[in-house]
Amino acid sequence: MFFEYFDNRIKLKSLRNLAEEQVIDFLFGLAKNRKPSSMAKYVMVLRQFFDYLDRKRNYSFDFELKNLSFAKKETHLPKHLNKNDFKAFIQALLKYHPKTSFEKRNQCILLLIVLGGLRKFEALDLELKNIALENNHYRLLIKGKNNKERYAYIEKEFLQVPLNAWLSDTKRLKSFKGRFVFKKAKNNTTQKTCSLKGFIAKIFKLSNIDVKSYGLGLHLFRHSFATFIYDTTQDLVLTSRALGHSSLLSAKIYIHTTQEHNKKVALVLKGLLKNEKSD
Repeated sequence: MFFEYFDNRIKLKSLRNLAEEQVIDFLFGLAKNRKPSSMAKYVMVLRQFFDYLDRKRNYSFDFELKNLSFAKKETHLPKHLNKNDFKAFIQALLKYHPKTSFEKRNQCILLLIVLGGLRKFEALDLELKNIALENNHYRLLIKGKNNKERYAYIEKEFLQVPLNAWLSDTKRLKSFKGRFVFKKAKNNTTQKTCSLKGFIAKIFKLSNIDVKSYGLGLHLFRHSFATFIYDTTQDLVLTSRALGHSSLLSAKIYIHTTQEHNKKVALVLKGLLKNEKSD
């Protein structure tokens, strides 16, 4: 089955040209209709096959696949916004006019997570020097887990006004004089005290979305971001890189499939919202 798949889908001149993402996509396709126990057998056989090639044929398959294991029980994934609710939430967030300094801050943080797929700590650790305006989008240098760096791109038309409103806010200029956008110092308590639940509830209400259906956790929006990007592009590598995962396998938990490099992410989100102006 493995060789038939690659013979029909990918015309490889040499097995040495096989890429990790191609093997994982093969396994991902199988996993849709097979039990975890069955998948574990497939992985075991493939692992032995690649190990054999490494030892006996001097190949060098440095695949995360070698450490892959499937859970015996199904994992209950966190909720995510469906496409219509995701769009409605973003539009309400963009239209909202903050009434306080902290609402300006919260709007910016939430936009970074919704449109850039950032983790909360990544948004709070964002430094002023790592924000650059390139033509029609912002390029953000993000420092993720284990200090791994990646770039996130967000369209200028969605971020410029909220970001400038926060950066020029008098309270921010008075209290936030350091290198960070959203917190005062490196070891500042903002990470623990910065709660956006009340603000999120307000945007849900403006979106006419029942908050009880989803809850108020920030990770909901990272899941929703990943789900939308994958469903739209069907590109697991793109989704994984946008999330800042070191392995494609890590991105699987964020993908809720339907029935059936990172600059591209900014364009996908732009496509979701562009109809708003034409309506």
